[in-house]
Amino acid sequence: MPSPLSKLIQDFQHRLAVRRQHLAHQKAQKEYARRQGEVFKAADGQKAAQQRALFFQTLRRRNAERKAAVANALRLDTLREAGQSFGGGAGKPKLRRFLSRTVYVLAAVSLLANVVLFMRWSPSRALLTIGKHAVSKREYEANLDAAAGKPVLTRMVVAEVIKQAAARAKAAPTSADIDARIALLRRSGALPNLPPAELRTAIGQDIALENLRMQGIAVSDAEIAGEYAKHAAKYTLPAQMQATLVVAPNAEKTAQAVHLLGTGMSPAGIAAIPGLRVDGINGFGLPAGALSPALRQAILAQKDGAVQVYSAHATGPNQGVALIVKANSHVAGTLPPLAQVHDLVARELRLQKAPSAAAELLALYAANKPVFDMTNYQPYLGDLDAAVAAKAAAPKTASLPAR
Repeated sequence: MPSPLSKLIQDFQHRLAVRRQHLAHQKAQKEYARRQGEVFKAADGQKAAQQRALFFQTLRRRNAERKAAVANALRLDTLREAGQSFGGGAGKPKLRRFLSRTVYVLAAVSLLANVVLFMRWSPSRALLTIGKHAVSKREYEANLDAAAGKPVLTRMVVAEVIKQAAARAKAAPTSADIDARIALLRRSGALPNLPPAELRTAIGQDIALENLRMQGIAVSDAEIAGEYAKHAAKYTLPAQMQATLVVAPNAEKTAQAVHLLGTGMSPAGIAAIPGLRVDGINGFGLPAGALSPALRQAILAQKDGAVQVYSAHATGPNQGVALIVKANSHVAGTLPPLAQVHDLVARELRLQKAPSAAAELLALYAANKPVFDMTNYQPYLGDLDAAVAAKAAAPKTASLPAR
């Protein structure tokens, strides 16, 4: 089979030959006309003029026919080459078959992909099998929705309503605001035991709602000073101790942890040892309620640098598990000066004068109620809708400041 380059050369040579033939014919015609002109020069009268006109008319017709023949020859060569690229004269049927097969292959691939996706993500697909009973994904999701759908959807709607309202009012908290609130809660021992990302989201939402509640409410310096003097205990920072808490699974690891804490190894270094987990390192944190009030008091009573073992279980599922605590430093409970907690006291006063969090939330929800695209989920927010309706029907009171 000739290569594309040889085909190109052959095509060029053929066209060049046709062109040369055409030019040679034109040259012969001109020579013939020149000789006939010399003959016509010798003739006189009407007859010579008629013969001359007839001759040139015939010459123009022959030239037009020759040009048409050359154009047809070039067009046929082009069509012939196009046919050869698909197998000679059967080019169109073969091209049609090629395109049809391509479409069939693409359709088959698309159908197969859809089948695979359906089998992978279909709600009727078995999630697990117990004996001869298969629990489908649809069955699992239906039970999950029935058990937790309402509180989850309510929480999502409330979070979005607060987020949009805070954005419109430019009342969204900054990252520094969230950090300061976390530090305050940690110092007071009231920090919720949540994953870091979830904790920051929850605290940010609380601060945003507080900011929305306080809009348009002002307090004087005299009021701030009076609040600070009257409720000094509220703003007194509790006694605190910086400590390293290690959890060990057995007596051997407990002894190793006591030794390492005594040598002053860093918490990160201890956490890198298999079997030892350090509170606040590598995502590990003691669960809520792990430290009872009595245990907290015992830990606070430790002297700086002392290492103590707690919660060693003699029996049960946690047999041998121990909490090892090293006291690093103590911070006594103190009342900060008013200048240091001025903003905190002012915020507390403004919140006391502001509508309650529930009232503010209902007002925000009523002003930005969601529109359900799937109405079967609308009853999930029935409690909020009922509370909004009850508030609208209740008589107006002057207990809350005008919004």
